[in-house]
Amino acid sequence: IKKEMPEVYNTLEYTFLDLSPVLLDSQSRINRLHGKVTSFIEGDIEKFNFNGALFDIIISNEMIADLEVIKLKKAYFHGKEPPNWLKSDIRLLKAHDLDFDDTFDSFLINIGAIRFIIRLQDLLSPFGKAMIVEYGDFNLYPTASILRRHMEFSIHFGHLKKIAQNIGFDVEIMNMMDFLR
Repeated sequence: IKKEMPEVYNTLEYTFLDLSPVLLDSQSRINRLHGKVTSFIEGDIEKFNFNGALFDIIISNEMIADLEVIKLKKAYFHGKEPPNWLKSDIRLLKAHDLDFDDTFDSFLINIGAIRFIIRLQDLLSPFGKAMIVEYGDFNLYPTASILRRHMEFSIHFGHLKKIAQNIGFDVEIMNMMDFLR
């Protein structure tokens, strides 16, 4: 597009946000020919202040499995008082009417990924779109994968879809192989 449609290319702005300076440096090198339209920010998506900036497209590529996962008990949704540090998360999950009757008495939940989905409301322009690429399942609760330098958790896409629909997003979930054809 840079050569074929320079008038369009020059209006583009790409922003890379990553916790890892190593990954940002790598992306900077890969995209060195696009320096005029790219910026690279080291930061945490859960805490970064975008100062009201809106994005037409947000791509989260294999990132949400790194966000916070918490351990909950079914009893917290059936009258048992949760610890104070969990109360706001429990209220959030109850507000979105998530059903946990299909799991064990104690279970993991992708709370950071849920917060990310909710945050997209404030980051997307009125006709913006988000694409989230991650591993997981529509019905299975998170499980840990131990990698060389850190641990990640699979995603329960059924929970994310329900929350995204509750806040007004149109959602389509597909297998990566189907998407790539």
